[in-house]
Amino acid sequence: MRFQNKAKPIKFCLPMGDKECRSVEDVKNNFAFDSLYDSFKNGTLQKWLKQIGESSLLNRIDDFSSQDLLTKKVRLYNLFSPEPLSSDEVNEDNVLQLMTKGCINIGDLSETPEIKKSIIENANYENINSWCESDLELLKYVYSKMSYGNLNAQNCRTLINNKIITNEDLAMKIATKKNLNDILERLNKSTVRIGNVVIEMILVKGYQAGDFYIGKYPVTQAQWQAVMGNNPSNFKGEDNPVENVSWNDCLDFIKQLNSKTGRKFWLPRESQWEYAARGGNQSNNYKYSGSNRLDEVGWYDTNSKSMTHPVGRKYPNELGIYDMSGNVWEWCEDRDGPTHSIRGGSFSSIVNYCTVSYCENEFPGTWNPRIGFRLVMDA
Repeated sequence: MRFQNKAKPIKFCLPMGDKECRSVEDVKNNFAFDSLYDSFKNGTLQKWLKQIGESSLLNRIDDFSSQDLLTKKVRLYNLFSPEPLSSDEVNEDNVLQLMTKGCINIGDLSETPEIKKSIIENANYENINSWCESDLELLKYVYSKMSYGNLNAQNCRTLINNKIITNEDLAMKIATKKNLNDILERLNKSTVRIGNVVIEMILVKGYQAGDFYIGKYPVTQAQWQAVMGNNPSNFKGEDNPVENVSWNDCLDFIKQLNSKTGRKFWLPRESQWEYAARGGNQSNNYKYSGSNRLDEVGWYDTNSKSMTHPVGRKYPNELGIYDMSGNVWEWCEDRDGPTHSIRGGSFSSIVNYCTVSYCENEFPGTWNPRIGFRLVMDA
């Protein structure tokens, strides 16, 4: 006699957050729209309804499965929520309610620009700020349409930290009005003005002797001119790195700069320079500063046409620092006997001299068109 397996097929439960639902009533009691919508998108909800014999609900889902995104979300919500909306219509009131509940985000409104515009213009600022705190794209949109004054401190901090606000003066103004003291401290240190000239500094974290700031670029001719009133460079250009400067010349510049700004700048120690060039605690262990391909990040003997170039024209390294491989050698503070080290290579260097690990030594009185420098200061 042949054995016949008469066992009933095993039924599966519908996941709802961290719960498992066996009935529609369970879904309503443990309602979590994100889980419900995910199950709808991947077809699990439809299979589950068929399994438990809910053909009426399955037919209603089939009716709107081919509709636009907002229609799907509004009608799906109404089918299973313990507190359904007053209608299945996609209108401003229904969309606003679902946004407030976290069931719809700003990205879902891309096909309904009029609803999107109306909601942003008419919602109260408490709701808008709440949505923006978890939705960077919405924050960008809101900032583009209204004053930062209506945004809370957290959202203003996000605008600055994510570089949506790139103007340093505006960032300072906002940080002051919103009492963002951490940002004020950082901005006060990261940007130094001398007349119309700006020196930008990058914060480098994780260095063994403590965090420090280093110049985003090598010192330029415009910066040197603003401090010293002259330009010793061979290859003239305001945005080109200053060169033809000795180690002693750099110390004179730094003394004048500190006097004019009240800051305390100096030349980087070799270990500081190399740590920053390698990308600090964000390092990808590149051979050159920011890449394993020197053409991407530096000017050297093959691509420079035997001259310096404006700073910041190649890609930066992991920390956003430019020109640490090639363009000009950079003086460091360390003394090796009667000489000081220079790092990074120059426009006339072969590739091996532009690696983050290579260094040479020069006498402090040496000056030529291949040597410039970069600033550091304490964090």
